[in-house]
Amino acid sequence: MKIKIILFFISISFARAQSKCFIIFDKTNNSAIPYATIYQREVYYGFFADENGRFCLDNFEDSIEITALGYERKIINKNTLNKLDTIFLNIKAVELNELTVSIKRKKHKTKTLGFYHRDPLKILSSGFTPNSSFKVATFIQNSIDDEALIKKVFCDLIPKENEHVKTFRIRLRIFSNLNNLPNEDILIENTIQNVEVNKKKIEFDISNIGIILPKDGIWVSLECIGYTNNQNKFILIGDKQFGKYTLKDSKKFKVKSIERISPCFKTINDKVGNSADSNWSGNWKHIKYNPKLTFCIGVMVEY
Repeated sequence: MKIKIILFFISISFARAQSKCFIIFDKTNNSAIPYATIYQREVYYGFFADENGRFCLDNFEDSIEITALGYERKIINKNTLNKLDTIFLNIKAVELNELTVSIKRKKHKTKTLGFYHRDPLKILSSGFTPNSSFKVATFIQNSIDDEALIKKVFCDLIPKENEHVKTFRIRLRIFSNLNNLPNEDILIENTIQNVEVNKKKIEFDISNIGIILPKDGIWVSLECIGYTNNQNKFILIGDKQFGKYTLKDSKKFKVKSIERISPCFKTINDKVGNSADSNWSGNWKHIKYNPKLTFCIGVMVEY
């Protein structure tokens, strides 16, 4: 009997030893790549690397897919993973005409496009809080008959008390439009902001990046990559991770309240197909449970 118990604990220790950590680097300059997305394809499980490009795996039964802003997607099978401790990504080639601003023209007008501060009568009081594995996006049409530079991105939030979370860490994503869904990243660098739980809006200033608004519009996306708790510890969000909840009745599993680990985004009812969401796989789809749901996201442009 004692032998069986000893073997049991040895097997547990051995299983834990199978956990292996990696660091993701830029192949060109050997710098660490922060907050890359790691997706285990066979089990549909995802999570983020940390700010130093480090992540760990508990098993090697699956291949992984790594994506990072400004880099080519990389798929690594389980046999190759066993031989690695560092992973290198190649910089992704981009079309300069989408990102370069003409310095010969003087910009003199600004305009806010999209759904920021729209009709308050249309605003849904509950808003929308995505779970850990989803990022959300809203389509913003180009109504400018001139070359327009994207200066700022805004988003309305519904502040909610939260005893567990102090700040959310939000990453801005901007995608091109293809078949009325997000396609390729236009913003190719990490643009991240820590947002306190009582904030009513997020504002990103990207005027120094120099993104020209495409003629067929853009999709603006917000992605919560983690949160700082009230002990000032930063926690990366992993798959199927939710906030602390309380029950209405201890005998029946009915949720009374939940402290979310991502913000509550204000929404309006507008047109079908304005908004979409995506999970760890990166596949985008229109939001189905309320097809008219539109996030209160806007961009300021200069033209």
